Amino acid sequence: MVADSVELGSPIIAVTVQYRLNIFAFGDGSSPTNLALQDQALALGWVREHIAGFGGDPDAITLAGESAGAVYCHAHLVMKAPISQCILSSCSLYLSPPQPVERADAVRRVVTDHLRRLDEGDLRGAPADVLVEVLRNCGLQSWFLQTEPALQAWRTELGDAQRVMISDVADEAVLWREGIWSMPADEVVAAFDLAGDRSDGLKSMYNIFPGRRSSCVLGALDFINDYKFLLPAQKLAGMYGMAGRPAFRCLVDEPNPWQPSNGAHHAVDLVLLFGGFDLSFSPLAQRTGQSMRRAWIRFVNSEAPWGPAPAAAAFGPLGKFEVLDESRLGLHRRLGHARFLEATDPIMLDKVFAALAVGRISLLN
Repeated sequence: MVADSVELGSPIIAVTVQYRLNIFAFGDGSSPTNLALQDQALALGWVREHIAGFGGDPDAITLAGESAGAVYCHAHLVMKAPISQCILSSCSLYLSPPQPVERADAVRRVVTDHLRRLDEGDLRGAPADVLVEVLRNCGLQSWFLQTEPALQAWRTELGDAQRVMISDVADEAVLWREGIWSMPADEVVAAFDLAGDRSDGLKSMYNIFPGRRSSCVLGALDFINDYKFLLPAQKLAGMYGMAGRPAFRCLVDEPNPWQPSNGAHHAVDLVLLFGGFDLSFSPLAQRTGQSMRRAWIRFVNSEAPWGPAPAAAAFGPLGKFEVLDESRLGLHRRLGHARFLEATDPIMLDKVFAALAVGRISLLN
């Protein structure tokens, strides 16, 4: 992308940072929490202090992240990080909100108990390779931010960024595909029944029929896609727009270039965006990647990526690039479903999501 920016005459400076992951970002209960956030904040401070020496502008920092990286970016927005723009790709705190200390303590106890059975001490003193093996044996698949005062207002706080780009791909819920395909139809139906008086509407909307297992599974994946990815993207874009800050919606619909039948799945946008793979065998995917890079470069340079907000844009399928108004956006995403979900008690929807998704996420999809 940096090379493309130079060729386009709009050079950008890209800075990537390393930060603690997994249990190493979690803390041991006596240390500060959310160590990954602290690592990232330290890096942002370094960039503000030193980027001018590389020809950059400390007052024109764009923070960008995808998936878990977007969760962290959303957290930095809430904590009023010193950035002018932000790109949230395929995730937000709506998928992984800050969790109470008690839940974090429970996770630490599981790991600590395993360490003690191996006579390897505690989290602070155990060798890193032992910790990695213990984590593998514990079956802990995902991690979360821990509640702290600066994150309390995450549902309403927009931070100081003056512009945002919010993107999603067509098939985000692929992360749960293998797990949900293992569910019998009656278990999927029971999950949707947890929505109370909205369950019939949900089941009708997502084609959850007890006698049709494939329909139940596909509907469950569509529900996760809409509730945890589409709805938050639409909601955040609307909140920034209402605050008078341009919010650009980006839809990535180009399928996996190696296996198009796998769809435009979670993280395929990274393959297209960064241009790190030889996609000469798929000219249409190449074209989509080029269009994405041009838009991202314009955004980072504080220009309109494809037109004035709130216009959205779709990248793919078949190499197409299209600027979308609200009616055209509805041809690419289930906006009516998202509106139904927004009008439903999130406590009920979270119960449905938990029954479908907990313990079923996998990168092997």
